[in-house]
Amino acid sequence: DLVMIDRTKTSLTFDGLFVLDIDGAILVKRIGRSPRPGYVMVISDNDREQPSFERAIRHIRVLGKVIWAGVKQ
Repeated sequence: DLVMIDRTKTSLTFDGLFVLDIDGAILVKRIGRSPRPGYVMVISDNDREQPSFERAIRHIRVLGKVIWAGVKQ
């Protein structure tokens, strides 16, 4: 798949689809609210591949917000 990102959108104060660096792995994941202050839910569209998990915001480097995604044929 191909994605276009807005590299100026690096705040996780709102939900959406982001490109993230978590422990050196580059991931495209949805971000959702967590009941714990300073944490977010990192959500997989395919829960069978990787279940959603909670993570401290300070341990996530945001590379940008996805503004377009397409499937390469």
